Amino acid sequence: MHNCMQTPTISTLQHGILCFSYYLDLLQILSGKVSLYDLQLPDLFMVEAKNLLTHQLPLETMMSALIYHDCGKYICQSEDEQGVHFRNHAATSAELYAHLFSDVDAKWLISNDMLLHTCTAEELAAVIPKTVPEYLTSLLLGSYAELHANAQQFGGRDSTNFKIKLKHLTKRCNQILREVHYV
Repeated sequence: MHNCMQTPTISTLQHGILCFSYYLDLLQILSGKVSLYDLQLPDLFMVEAKNLLTHQLPLETMMSALIYHDCGKYICQSEDEQGVHFRNHAATSAELYAHLFSDVDAKWLISNDMLLHTCTAEELAAVIPKTVPEYLTSLLLGSYAELHANAQQFGGRDSTNFKIKLKHLTKRCNQILREVHYV
């Protein structure tokens, strides 16, 4: 992971550590504390802060999933005239992770790493009833941390590219927060 570059200046390992750092900052915000990164969060996050904080996977699982979520990118890396690609990296990373570690919850998060970034409302609606709230909440929080960690790669937080990705992710996360019934 140290030798596979996420961007020209950040390895996939450094990126994973940065994602976990953003996740910790997100927990700070949800706990009513000061943010280090000034994350852009949907209003429903604060309304549902207590549920988000209490219905997620353990911190150790989140740390492992976020740090290693791109561990298989070096296996599926390819390059063409349009640039570097990591096709099917979530599934590849999940399989490699499962080969190295035994945390099935982290494997699930890694295998679904791209779900909220790419799925339609209909695709997510089919997943929600089959998935325990802790998985959905953890995926939601991890996805926000990852998007913010990737902001520079997308042109910065003020870029159209980042704003489009943030808008899509916000729609999927709001869908989860409206449809998941926390007990």
